[in-house]
Amino acid sequence: MIKTIPVILLLVAASNGYANDSAVVAYRSGLAERESGRIKAAFDRFQTAVQIDSGYVDAHRELGLTAMDIRRFDVAERSFTRVLSSVPEDTVSIVRLANLHFNFKRWKPAIEYGMKSLGLRVGDRMNWIVGRSHLELEQYEQAFRYLDAAYRDEPRNGEIPYQLARGLFDISNFKLSAKYYSEAVGLDSTKAHWIYEAAVAHSSIPDYPTAIGYYELAMERGFKVDGDFIENLSETYVGAGMPEKAIDMQKRLLEKSPMDQSLMFMIADTYYRMREYRKAIAQWEQLLMYDNGNARAVYMIGLSLQKSGEKRKGQAMCDKAIEMDPSLRYYRQVYRR
Repeated sequence: MIKTIPVILLLVAASNGYANDSAVVAYRSGLAERESGRIKAAFDRFQTAVQIDSGYVDAHRELGLTAMDIRRFDVAERSFTRVLSSVPEDTVSIVRLANLHFNFKRWKPAIEYGMKSLGLRVGDRMNWIVGRSHLELEQYEQAFRYLDAAYRDEPRNGEIPYQLARGLFDISNFKLSAKYYSEAVGLDSTKAHWIYEAAVAHSSIPDYPTAIGYYELAMERGFKVDGDFIENLSETYVGAGMPEKAIDMQKRLLEKSPMDQSLMFMIADTYYRMREYRKAIAQWEQLLMYDNGNARAVYMIGLSLQKSGEKRKGQAMCDKAIEMDPSLRYYRQVYRR
């Protein structure tokens, strides 16, 4: 039952700019419903209030807040935007819109309202919202500025150094990226994908011993050991002067998946990097038994033959591979090592 509003309250409401007494009644009823925990009923009352009086700013604000509670985010956005059309510095609406746009990955308006919140010194985690949004837009200079401020705000939150590390890796600042990855993992060592990315960053410096530690930790934490993982760890083992470990790992995986041609190629390639050219050739020849049209394998056999001193035969194999796949002529520089 809707309670009757005393006349004196209606007069006060009118003096504050509320033009319609019925809207005030609906608004007050909405407040009472929400106070009693009947959120959906409150939402309906606030909707009634703004339908009666579209200029009722307080009702629009409460409608927005209640809409957020029942996950009617479209209504919330419209309501807070309507409030700001009348009260441009309404802090409740600005903060809520910053969070709403951020949560829905609308990065540009998240930055707009986040910056307004920072200017008014209201709201929580606004440096994070602005910095992360700039990062997603690949606006790195601004991203680093605000994420750095966010990190000062929340020095125990591993998500912030993780995002800093991501951005720094994107611009090839591997050393600083690796530093922030290490800090992120130090704050939260449960996230296997953080650990894996830390490994890749350290390998890119290169800091192979540290990278190997992170790769092995990522496996312990359950990171999926797929082709990319194996290739990256193998590269790191080779870079660290431990190619035998790479071969051993690859062969053990090949035992589980004996038809995996990418693993066959990887083993052959590792032998090639070890300058074990005859072993590399044998592995690529095994791959060709499963796929005799694999031009890359033919090309690599040709290179291996040349490295072994059989220049003419090797060149002929490379030429044959290029006939099979003309794009391999651009491969030449990659494997001249």
